[in-house]
Amino acid sequence: MEAFKFMQQMNFEVPGIFEKLDGWTSHSYPNHGFLGKPWENGKTSVRGYEWELNILKNTFKVSRDLPVFITETGWPKSGKGNKYYDEKTVAEYIKYAFENVWLKDERVKAVTPFVLNYPQDLFDEFSWFDKKGQPYPQCETVKNIEKVSWWPEQEKKYEIVSILLPPFLPANTKFNGKLTLKNVGQSILGEQGSIEIPAIPSENLLISPLVVPNNQKIKPGEITILDFSITSTSKSGEYTFNWE
Repeated sequence: MEAFKFMQQMNFEVPGIFEKLDGWTSHSYPNHGFLGKPWENGKTSVRGYEWELNILKNTFKVSRDLPVFITETGWPKSGKGNKYYDEKTVAEYIKYAFENVWLKDERVKAVTPFVLNYPQDLFDEFSWFDKKGQPYPQCETVKNIEKVSWWPEQEKKYEIVSILLPPFLPANTKFNGKLTLKNVGQSILGEQGSIEIPAIPSENLLISPLVVPNNQKIKPGEITILDFSITSTSKSGEYTFNWE
């Protein structure tokens, strides 16, 4: 089924379905026949996602500027009697597409060309590695392109589920406690290294930060037990404390 008709059918079955999306994935291949040029425009080009976004906005009235994830794209290599471009040209074309199209478009958050390592008969022309594990030219070319960080924007959010506290804390005393922290965000806490959650300054209390160690990863929905300490001063009273 043609892409536009398929999208129409989706919206017919679930009215307003495209307004529910947080992002848009696209297979922006250089067609037809994988022989398109990287500077071409239109539905069947490496800018195919632009056509798709225009359909979402103008036909289905999607008001948001959706982030785009190009999960398939690329040029196959010549060989076995096919009419594809040679390895050198493929590397030049993929470099042009990155530098002059995708990296210049802030809507494009990720590009994952097809396919990294599948040197068998079915997708040998598309594979970026050969059967001996050696990279084809486009692999090193893309590797050397200056790129933004591959870490996607994600909501980092956590909440304290429970905390162990004494009913009171004498003056000039240190208490070592434990609390249960739950990851309620989108990212994996600790995936990029240790995390230190600083305490919000509290009058007459010294609160230690919460530390997720480097070797611990907390996935969304998971909980962990963390240590903390509270040190009181010589001034007594009722005080509140929390972490950022």
